[in-house]
Amino acid sequence: AVETVVELTTAFCQVDPGAIHLAGPSIDSVAIDRTSSETIQPLNFLCWSICLAVASLSFRSLRIGVMIFLVALICQYLGVALIYYTGTTMNSILMMVASLVFVLSVSASVHLTNYYRDAIEEGGIAGAPGRAVRAGWTPCWLAAGTTSLGMASLMVSQIKPIFTFGEYAALGVLAGLSLLMLAMPSWLEWQPMRRWVGKSISSFPVRQKEQDPDGGVWRGWARAVMRHQRAIVTCGIAALLLAGFGIRRIETTVNMHDMFRPGERVIEDYDWMQQHIGPMVPVDVVLHIPKASQARILDRMQLVQRVRRAIEKIELVGGTITAATFAPKISLGGSVRDVMRRTIANRMLEKHRYRFEEQKFLYNDEEEELWRVSLHVPAKNHSDYGDFLARLERQLEPVIAAQEREPNGISGVQATFCGGVPLVHKAQAQLLRDLVWSFATAFVLVGVTMMIVLRDVLGGMLSMLPNIVPSVIVFGTMGWLDVVVDIGAMMTASAALGIAVDDTLHFITWFRRGLVQGYDRHTAVLNAFQRCGNAMIQTSLICGLGLMAYSLSPFIPISRFGWIMFLMLFAALLGDLVFLPALLAGPLGRFFDVRSQRMTSPKGGN
Repeated sequence: AVETVVELTTAFCQVDPGAIHLAGPSIDSVAIDRTSSETIQPLNFLCWSICLAVASLSFRSLRIGVMIFLVALICQYLGVALIYYTGTTMNSILMMVASLVFVLSVSASVHLTNYYRDAIEEGGIAGAPGRAVRAGWTPCWLAAGTTSLGMASLMVSQIKPIFTFGEYAALGVLAGLSLLMLAMPSWLEWQPMRRWVGKSISSFPVRQKEQDPDGGVWRGWARAVMRHQRAIVTCGIAALLLAGFGIRRIETTVNMHDMFRPGERVIEDYDWMQQHIGPMVPVDVVLHIPKASQARILDRMQLVQRVRRAIEKIELVGGTITAATFAPKISLGGSVRDVMRRTIANRMLEKHRYRFEEQKFLYNDEEEELWRVSLHVPAKNHSDYGDFLARLERQLEPVIAAQEREPNGISGVQATFCGGVPLVHKAQAQLLRDLVWSFATAFVLVGVTMMIVLRDVLGGMLSMLPNIVPSVIVFGTMGWLDVVVDIGAMMTASAALGIAVDDTLHFITWFRRGLVQGYDRHTAVLNAFQRCGNAMIQTSLICGLGLMAYSLSPFIPISRFGWIMFLMLFAALLGDLVFLPALLAGPLGRFFDVRSQRMTSPKGGN
């Protein structure tokens, strides 16, 4: 439709397309769809390139990098296929599901490849894929399950794009890992990495600690963390509390001007129209007049006219239009002639009532009539719409109350506000509620899962501390810096919580396996660093840098989703490499000690 308008204007008015200015809700929708669809593919290529490069460099093997890339790419298209075959329409937010499934599949592939490398080192190449799957089966599926729970928690949202994103992201993660668990071991069995045979891949085995007391990066890191574990835990909790106060300052936005970068054509046209034509954001005031009222149509229209005049006194209102706009001017005098004119006018209005209904300024319900007053206001800052609606309500209350006291007054009149401004205002309030409820839901679901996995209520609760660090720190900082939260940023909190648990699960799994092997807690922490520390860094870099590519999008919600996810994954990595091991090595670590339970050994046996 928009293209047709441009074509007809160009053809019949001989106007240069660059001189045509288009604005309004329909143009907004087209701009969002066009911008997101035109830029998503180049950003996908950038994301793919980053993930391929990081995976290849991590294992110093282009062949492994290509294998991980291709398997993750198939998982990504599986996620898109789920959307297509269930008949759901793609939108600008749902586009990120495919990218998220891709980077998470790369992350899972990296973990599985590390298990495969360890399996070769410990038992040779024969049967290494099977041993890798046995060693990684539980942590990989637990990680995918918690990530899926984090995504699924977005389904508590009342905003449909967010609900749909959470639904398909949760399904895509589980479907992707199912495919990955079939494809990766099969590929490695078909094309084994023979050059890894005989090479020491891990930093150094724990059993060699006496012969190599100073060797290995992870040993130095583990010693530093455990030496300062009390200070780390104390500072971490203090940072969470400080950031928590910042969260109370968060403001949300779904304003059109907050969705595009300055200089975008849709914003320039919007500003031009407001400067030269008038306000562009629509508001409709609907007056509910009970049919039980005996007032004539003329009296009802006069009420509408009074409401219109009251609204026009508000400074922001740029223009109004009602059914009375198309009716003849009615004299309010008390002479016989004026009374006769009003009687005739009332008959004419009744006769032509259908005209007002056709123009959608009047609607007849069974119990009431709905009279519409349309107006426009300028596009304002996200926080100003609530103030405007409150002022509009205060302006109309005395007008409606005053007419009830008149001889021909109408009782029971109510006003409803709808249109662009109320919609934006309600969506912003809903966005903040959804942010709180989705994160709380994710925290409870993932927390219960951790309690079941650790078989300890307090241990499960403590394990959640490093995982709430990313969301609380990032959103708290945004609150202190007055950075508004849009629909893209809102989705990151629950998603990051689910993803952050992945590395926590892998670390705790190897920590507990070390305890079962007879290590003390400090040595078990070192064992966990050696077993999955490299993989944690690799997966965080891959996921973070891969999603960071989308920060270049001109569509701000996608851009914010990319850079906030990068910050959260970086914060999550610090939490798992610093805060979590300090927690495990300190006095609270005893709640993770389950030596009496029969666990899987470090070699993958059950």
